[in-house]
Amino acid sequence: MAADEIRREDQAPSAWTSGGVVSALSEEFGGGDAGPGTTFTDGGGPVLSAVQVQLLFWGSAWNSATNPSLNQVVTAVQTILNSPYMLGLAQYRGIGLGTLAGTTTITSSNPPNPFSDANVQSFIGSQITAGALPSPVGNPQLLYVVVPPSGVAASGPFIGEHSYFGQSGLNVHYAWVTISSLVGLTTIFSHELVESCSDPEGTAITGVAGTCGQSGWCEIGDVCQSTNTVCGVTVQSYWSQQDRSCIVPRAVAAISAPTQEDCEVPFVEGQEVEFHARLVGSPAWINLSSLPQLSSLSYQWTSSAGTITGAVNGQQLKVRLPGSHAPMSVSVTITDGGGCQYQASYSLRPIDAGLAGILELLCELRRYAQVNLFVNPLWDPLPDPWTMPTHARDIRALDSSLRTLAEMSGRVLKLYESEVGKIGR
Repeated sequence: MAADEIRREDQAPSAWTSGGVVSALSEEFGGGDAGPGTTFTDGGGPVLSAVQVQLLFWGSAWNSATNPSLNQVVTAVQTILNSPYMLGLAQYRGIGLGTLAGTTTITSSNPPNPFSDANVQSFIGSQITAGALPSPVGNPQLLYVVVPPSGVAASGPFIGEHSYFGQSGLNVHYAWVTISSLVGLTTIFSHELVESCSDPEGTAITGVAGTCGQSGWCEIGDVCQSTNTVCGVTVQSYWSQQDRSCIVPRAVAAISAPTQEDCEVPFVEGQEVEFHARLVGSPAWINLSSLPQLSSLSYQWTSSAGTITGAVNGQQLKVRLPGSHAPMSVSVTITDGGGCQYQASYSLRPIDAGLAGILELLCELRRYAQVNLFVNPLWDPLPDPWTMPTHARDIRALDSSLRTLAEMSGRVLKLYESEVGKIGR
């Protein structure tokens, strides 16, 4: 049976191989992402649209202190499942967020070292039969994830895999991950998680022929190696057909401040400015509204200069800018309901009021030119905005616009000359 697997680090570092397989992850777990010409399509097979992860810790070593500890593994998995990481899967048939169904620790037996796929399948099947694990009957969203102790390896050249097997007329979906470190485990787990959801049986979201240069399953994690973090937990990127790149969906903090419409005239010394903080999805199309922990946010602001005049702990911050044009910044830390923190800063350099007036006049001039010279309804029939009009009324309109622009330019020049001594200070 074909399966998706991650090759063990000591086999062939940072290279991709065959059979729906990701080769060894390098020490940095980075680089090697596919280019924009990559294409994945939907073969119509089953997906796990609301996966329920059942962690299964296998081996007596879990009775004693381990590194990472069992609790660290569980916390990291919960963080991944509760984060925006899976939101990018919405593009693949509406796959949604996952949950941690539970954890089970079996210490009465130990996995062979090395172990095989057959060992894992037999172990899961026997635990389901014995009632130690929840049954997949009536719950096709279950994904059993087996975690052997650190130091236990697979018999093949792989460090992780997901696949399925049949039991009692049902397809049982499972994955296993090996441990080199917590970062290594979460990187492998995240890879197997998104692929188990988008292609649990090798018949759903897969690359077109030749995408992975391999036989077997070619899945959305197989063409990506870069990593990022979600709430401090390292995860691997996965292919986004919508973005035509490898992505790690995240929430990021952003600060905005109102400027003069499209001109973005800089802020003026002594001006009171209201800054606004928010969380946005990255990539921008990621919808964060389904994450319950983001419904309760707290904000902590700081300002490097100026006088804070209001709302120091709210979504908005008001600051009276200093009376000099020295650089300054405001920063915010946003904490969500799960305790994850997001930081952003906004840098600015206030300018003299006279110079701001020059910039405002230049902006007004630019707007006037755009409306009256390039998008004037009288000129609409002309295919080229630089083509001269031929009708008398068009020539009169052009003459009037040019006279107005000349007058506006004179105002700008006069103000500039009066302020030139301040520019170099």
